[in-house]
Amino acid sequence: MLSPIVLFAYLRPLHTQKTLDALANNALAKQSILYVFVDGLKENIAENQENLHQEVKEIFEREKKLEIPRFKEIIINYRGKNIGLANNIITGVSEIIEKYGKIIVLEDDIVVSPFFLEYMNHALNMYEYDEKVMHISAYSPNTSKPLPLYFFTTSISSWGWATWARAWQKFNPDANYLIQQLNQNPQLKHKFNYENTYDHFSILEAYITRGLSTWAGRWYASVFLENGLSLWLGVSMVKNIGFDGTGEHCGKDDKYDTFLYPKSINLQKIPIEENATARQILKQTYKKMKLFSKKSFFQKFLEKIKKLAKNIICIFFLKK
Repeated sequence: MLSPIVLFAYLRPLHTQKTLDALANNALAKQSILYVFVDGLKENIAENQENLHQEVKEIFEREKKLEIPRFKEIIINYRGKNIGLANNIITGVSEIIEKYGKIIVLEDDIVVSPFFLEYMNHALNMYEYDEKVMHISAYSPNTSKPLPLYFFTTSISSWGWATWARAWQKFNPDANYLIQQLNQNPQLKHKFNYENTYDHFSILEAYITRGLSTWAGRWYASVFLENGLSLWLGVSMVKNIGFDGTGEHCGKDDKYDTFLYPKSINLQKIPIEENATARQILKQTYKKMKLFSKKSFFQKFLEKIKKLAKNIICIFFLKK
């Protein structure tokens, strides 16, 4: 049986339509069930955002009424209220994966190649019973040196991904616990940050310090602390079109831009161990992309002062 596809959407009708059309262009789409989760509107939302939200809903309603269906079935879930990107994804994935045991996940700004579903389903079936394999990634950045066509590494990508119920049950949403575990071992934290070339730890912290509605940092930390691996591609089967300033959490940026691989991938089973050469190439790429910003001594000092001042104020008001 093919894996169900889950698509999460909110306020971007133009991106959503492109994502849906690209997905439908996959040969396996007509044999696949598509679940859609549209988050509810926030309170006191602007009128133009209400209109955008309605347009997103209409896209899926039109899709459902097509005379010639592009999917085996489309099941739409509209959230009654806004629960945020992270909660929408976590609850949606948990619900569907419990029913089917595996899942392919997309957000409303991910355009996929015509062979995306073929690859993801093949990988899900191939590594279904290999406990160490916990995640399948479909995105790959442009690298200066060629990567292996597919390989294993410790990190995950959330732009077009798949997993199994056996792996998802190890997801720990408690960011404080995950941060504590990583902070206990500087070498572990260093490796988590891809040897300080990709600042995954700050993304994890931002969930607590800035209330960032993110789930991917917690999922990656959960996989990492379980010594899990992610199956990666040396080419990209997805393209993130969301870095145009219209997203909830993404600004305008082209450093993540990549090219969609136009061919089918003949996936063969490989040893379940991290590819050291691929990791080195990715590290060099992340370094050039400047995905790890080192804070100066003054910045760190200032942050400590602010934290200390906040604690003093809290203590003062508690005593009153």
